[in-house]
Amino acid sequence: IIDERYYKTNVSNCFALNGNSFRPEVFNVAGIQAYYINAINNIELGEATLLAPMLQRWNEMVSFEVENNIRKYYTFLILTDGAIQDKDKTIEQIVASTKLPVSVIIVGIGDGDFSDMEFLDSDGAPLFCQKTQAFAKRDNVQFVKYSDNKGDTQKLASETLQELPRQMLEYFEGKEIEPKDMKLNSQNNEVQDYSSHKAMQLISNEFFKTQVNSDKRQEILAQGIADPDTIDYE
Repeated sequence: IIDERYYKTNVSNCFALNGNSFRPEVFNVAGIQAYYINAINNIELGEATLLAPMLQRWNEMVSFEVENNIRKYYTFLILTDGAIQDKDKTIEQIVASTKLPVSVIIVGIGDGDFSDMEFLDSDGAPLFCQKTQAFAKRDNVQFVKYSDNKGDTQKLASETLQELPRQMLEYFEGKEIEPKDMKLNSQNNEVQDYSSHKAMQLISNEFFKTQVNSDKRQEILAQGIADPDTIDYE
């Protein structure tokens, strides 16, 4: 239960949609939507836009989880309508996250100024944190503008997840973490884990992404076929 008195008398840049900061987990997309609708009716949106508090909390949660399972990988999705007011602190948290099994996906909504988001994406050079004097260990940020893919959900999904396979592989390879046998029900024993290199090659294959319909892609992935040259697309 969300206490309206709390959310109307306190400013928070990082809170749980379900009103329970100790157990903020929500089950499936429908659950997220339901809690979002409930929360939006009990809070007042305001300025400034700060990302660092959420990223810091996320890094803390992932750091704890890594102690129990080194083979999990996490995605942090940010939906934003423009510039942020804590750019330096956000850079600090993103640089810290590059040491963790984390990818940060940012979707820009509307016609706001997204120059900060494009800077955070930093495809040309690694991010550098002035406070810690540290460079990002790897590129783990992807930024896309919703308006560039508006009306085409397949293209939006493709652009949003485009760098995720590479980012995940770079992390696990950098940590020398081998894929674990998931014992998939497959007659093709070549691939036993979708985080393996060949499976990621298939998912990143241009023909597979753009020319094969979604139902066929799911069928192929379920079969565990890794080599695009051996796939029957009929």
